[in-house]
Amino acid sequence: MNGASIVVDVDVGAAAGKLDKLNAALVNPKPLMSKLGEYLLGSTKDRFKTMQAPDGTPWAPLKPSYLKGKKQNKDKILTLHGYLRGPRMHYQLDGNDAVLIGSNAKYARIHQLGGVIDRKSSLVKVRLRTNAKGQLLRQGKSGPSANLAIFAKKSAKRARESQHAVGPYTIKIPARPFLGLSREDRKEVTERTNDWIGRQLK
Repeated sequence: MNGASIVVDVDVGAAAGKLDKLNAALVNPKPLMSKLGEYLLGSTKDRFKTMQAPDGTPWAPLKPSYLKGKKQNKDKILTLHGYLRGPRMHYQLDGNDAVLIGSNAKYARIHQLGGVIDRKSSLVKVRLRTNAKGQLLRQGKSGPSANLAIFAKKSAKRARESQHAVGPYTIKIPARPFLGLSREDRKEVTERTNDWIGRQLK
């Protein structure tokens, strides 16, 4: 060849070996799916701290009537004892190339999607505290609570039991999505996938 030229030597064998390694990894990417599952599980659980849907929308606040009787985690939505975000939340590999994030709690679906619960009429047993003479104990001597009886625990020795009919009623639960991918999740999944593919070529 006349004039200037450059010679490039390509180690085809080494390149082919790396491509074979990448192809084998892509055929069975379970290690990648496990890493993505661990990340997405952590990201999903974090939503119970920010109390926001994957798109950043704040969850609907708790109703004052429910909040009044809530004994634990009053400042947290979708958290009473922490079961929903805790051991009931997990990831699961679906075949070789997919990972599922979800909860096996029976109430997870209605909290995610929202809905209406129709309660039928029923009889409710009520236990009220009494004194040694069998008289009902009251919450206060004066004021709005003066005539309110005190509910008795199962362990209370002095109590009066009675049954009361409760008519049918409905409970409306707003959707508070905790499952899904945020913009940050999609970016992180892409970056982790690209990094994993890059490591297969080394």
